[in-house]
Amino acid sequence: MKAVFPAFDGFGLTTLDTADLATPALDAKRVLDVAAALVLILLFSPLLALVTLAIMAESRGPVIFCQRRTGLHGKTFGIFKF
Repeated sequence: MKAVFPAFDGFGLTTLDTADLATPALDAKRVLDVAAALVLILLFSPLLALVTLAIMAESRGPVIFCQRRTGLHGKTFGIFKF
């Protein structure tokens, strides 16, 4: 696995080239990624709850909403936002 640093519209991006990883290594990476995401969600959930309450107190609209964005090659996608 090697880090690749392409540029997109003047912004630097960091990606991992996993083409040289075997299937067991990719499976292990996936398990680690999911486990780390779950731990981070649990750690940040109290903060997210406070943000939710603050939005509810200050705004009439929904706390989480879908906004349409235009991505690479003009492809439109939805992004969920606070």
